Amino acid sequence: MAASSGCPQPVRRDPYAVIVWERHGRWADLLRRLTNVEVRWYETRGWNECRTSLADVASGCVVLAIGERSSLSERLGQVQQLRRLRTSSPVFVIVPRAMSAGIDDAPRIVRPEWLFREAGATDVVGGAAEANRIARLIERDYRRQSPSTRRLDQLIVDQLPWATSTD
Repeated sequence: MAASSGCPQPVRRDPYAVIVWERHGRWADLLRRLTNVEVRWYETRGWNECRTSLADVASGCVVLAIGERSSLSERLGQVQQLRRLRTSSPVFVIVPRAMSAGIDDAPRIVRPEWLFREAGATDVVGGAAEANRIARLIERDYRRQSPSTRRLDQLIVDQLPWATSTD
């Protein structure tokens, strides 16, 4: 009866999602294996797809893997836009190892980490060796979300005094 009244139906949104924006699927696969919480994973390959995915979730985070040939200024602007779209969603940036050492900018070396943090990134890592850090930050952000956005069975599991595995 509600459908015939002309009232708009509520939009179904995933309660918590990790949106991984990268050219290949390597980071999404690695983070999925390292993360010990049940979340929805979106693998995106472009800016518009990433923005659309962020709009489709009730809460979540974005992992942006920068390619070696990516335009640094363009990615900085996109991090700023992501933070404006959803201020409560952390943005984690992964820079290539070659770029993490710094960019020669005339008399000084500028580290991309500083630039991305200034643009609004929550954390910046430089390679697969630091993937565990991103996985722990995803878990922490998931747990800080309000209980109303999480399933009852996951709330119960999170309260258990021993560690659970995803096997």
